[in-house]
Amino acid sequence: MDNRLHIIVTSERAHTRTFTVPKPILKKLTALFSFIFIASTIAGITYSVQNLRLKKELSDLQTNLGTLNLNNRDLHKQVAKLEEKNRAQLTGAYGELNQRSQVIDTILSTLDITPPAVNENNDGKDSGGPFTSASEIGWEGLIQKVDGEIKTIRPLPLGYPVKANRISSLFGRRVDPKNGESAFHEGIDLSGEPGTPV
Repeated sequence: MDNRLHIIVTSERAHTRTFTVPKPILKKLTALFSFIFIASTIAGITYSVQNLRLKKELSDLQTNLGTLNLNNRDLHKQVAKLEEKNRAQLTGAYGELNQRSQVIDTILSTLDITPPAVNENNDGKDSGGPFTSASEIGWEGLIQKVDGEIKTIRPLPLGYPVKANRISSLFGRRVDPKNGESAFHEGIDLSGEPGTPV
């Protein structure tokens, strides 16, 4: 028995060629090609499984991304609502502060007291600039204005100098309580508890 494999190749013009491959080498080549085929099949199956797993992960990530985008949109809406609410509250607070500032202005005007200018702390230097009406004063300007007015009002004696229950006698002409005659009273009497500190 011949230990060789004969391979004969013929052409259309009747030219023939013969190749001989020893059977041990043919077995080794067959084993090598079988190994390569099996390894390729296993690698193909492994890559297919990994590809399917990666496609599932990608699908899950896309689903999560869609959910996160929806959550992000909801959060933006909530932030916009909160900002609108905050603006409304600030506008209301500004209006209230402005009204209180006007009350303080009225009190100071009645007392003929001029509060310091908002820029008074710069000793009159660099006090120029464009005219800004009181209605155009922003938050910071209004707060500085009210702070200046409070500093002006704080040391003023705007109330009773003693804890009093009532005014018992006004300043000016009155009937003297001791002798019943017309007299000029040079002060204001306040009625309080004995020993109340002044």
